Amino acid sequence: IDTTTGALLGYTWFRRYAVEEEEGMRIKRGKKKVFLTCVVALLVLQGGYYYNNATMTIEGIQVPLRDVAVEFFNSPAWVETKIKLAQFYEEVWEIGFLPALSRLNLFSEESMSEEAAYQLLGVEANITSTALKKKFRKLSLEYHPDKHPPETREKANEKFMELKTAYDVIMKMRSYRTKIESAKLLKEMADRLNRFEEKYKKSKEKNEEKKGEEDKTEL
Repeated sequence: IDTTTGALLGYTWFRRYAVEEEEGMRIKRGKKKVFLTCVVALLVLQGGYYYNNATMTIEGIQVPLRDVAVEFFNSPAWVETKIKLAQFYEEVWEIGFLPALSRLNLFSEESMSEEAAYQLLGVEANITSTALKKKFRKLSLEYHPDKHPPETREKANEKFMELKTAYDVIMKMRSYRTKIESAKLLKEMADRLNRFEEKYKKSKEKNEEKKGEEDKTEL
């Protein structure tokens, strides 16, 4: 169902309900309920259609929208967004809605991308986790505040925290990708098992039918 068809159906239902209902406040409330119901139903249908059929082009590759959504909701960016929204909710009760809204920043420039994290650590994206850990330890020892004199300790601490953030971003993203790949693999195995069971059932039914026909022939 497309948007135009859904809107026409909703308007038709809305007009019919308005004619049949009694006049007064009741009809106004009825109109609003029917209209909101149509809007919600239309959004659900349209959203479900796009979720299951839409695709996005990422680096020249067509990727289903549902896979992009799954990866997003398992990404550090979404985790950070949830934390900020939880803090916003607490601040609303403490200092009020408008002051809390002015302090809310869902798209902070301080957030580090995965690509920026690799560049900061000076490694390639295809580096192994073991080699990445060794590189991070080497850099963290080099920029650890305790290894620097008081006059350079503050700058070293800033660099040390940046390196730690970059390492955490990379490891989180790798962990999330591993979970997603494992889930996809399990789903593929389950689908293969279901197909095998279906083929086995069909083969069994054919053998039973063939055996029944042979028994009838013998009789």
